[in-house]
Order: sequence, then structure tokens, then C-alpha cells
Amino acid sequence: MRLNKIVRKIHTYIGLQAVVSLLLFSIAVIAVSIDTEKKAEFSYHQFEGDLSLKNIELAKLLRKQIGLRFEPEPREWMISEEIKGNLVVRLKSPVGKREVTLNKVNGNIEVKSWPFSVSHFANHMHQEGFWRRKPSDSLWLWAWSLYIEFSILALFALPVTGFYIWVSKKSPKEFWALSSLLFSSATMTVLWVLIR
Repeated sequence: MRLNKIVRKIHTYIGLQAVVSLLLFSIAVIAVSIDTEKKAEFSYHQFEGDLSLKNIELAKLLRKQIGLRFEPEPREWMISEEIKGNLVVRLKSPVGKREVTLNKVNGNIEVKSWPFSVSHFANHMHQEGFWRRKPSDSLWLWAWSLYIEFSILALFALPVTGFYIWVSKKSPKEFWALSSLLFSSATMTVLWVLIR
């Protein structure tokens, strides 16, 4: 009896906690499925610094000069040199994505920006996690990453605790609940076989 009470409390609280994350994740899925490419906004700057440095060092200097508040420190995979002499750095933050192109000959910088809508912001924020954090990140990003990690655990724990509560009931199991469980299990099995 005591275990039942504990499981019910866990189920209730993680269910309440999961409400916001479920809304966030569903908005993110909708955003991805109806994604329409916005036109880029352009801005131009002049590089201040030594243009003979390595690409990664140039990218870090670019971030210092024109970086936005929550853009991550550039890493090798964010950098490319598509046209000889043009360094391209792709940056993404909660407010949008940017493509910064530095001409390594004359120091001209072209910045293409795509600001995020609310739905795209939700899509970006649902991808956060501890694996993306660095010690230098702000406290709010660490806290948000913890929330996302906890939400994922809650989404796994919710059906497990719900199933336990349902199975442990002393009264006869509801016909429609049992039918729904069997039908969804059979459907998933058939889909699994057909897709493979």
C-alpha cells in the first residue's frame, strides 16, 4: 500500500512537470514540420585584428567582435572555407542563426541573420542538454539544460508509473483501457514488421 502511494505521488508530480515540456516538444515538432525558410537579413562590418591567424583563432576573434550574447564559442565543425580566402562561421543561438563570412584579404565581414520565430525558438530550446554545455555558459543555460534532461526522464517515467498504478488496481480493469492498450501494442508491432 505504501509503494502505491509513493508511485501515485511520483506519477502526479512528474505529470505536472511534464506538461510544459510536452507543450514545448510538440511546438518544436510542429515548427520543424512546417518550417519555411525566411529571407536573410544582412549587415556588414570591418574586421579588427590580424588576418594571418589560423581559422579557429579568426572565428574566435569574430565572435568577440560581433558575437551575440548566447552564441557558443566557435568550434572546428562550425567553420569552413568554401571560397578560397573567405572564412565562413555558422552560429546558432536561442534568438536565431547567423552565417558570418570574413574575407581574409581585405577584412570585410558579411553577416547573414535569420531571426527565430517563437516556434523556432521552442525548437532550438528543446534541443538543449548537458552534453552541449561548457563551464563558461551562463547559469540560466545550465538550469534550462537540467530542466530538459529532467523532462526527458519524466516522459519515460510517466507511462511506467501510470501502467503500474493501472495494473495494481484491485478493481477489474476497464474494458476500453485494456482494448486501447492491446490495440496500440498490436498496431506498433505490425508497423515495426512492415517498416523493417
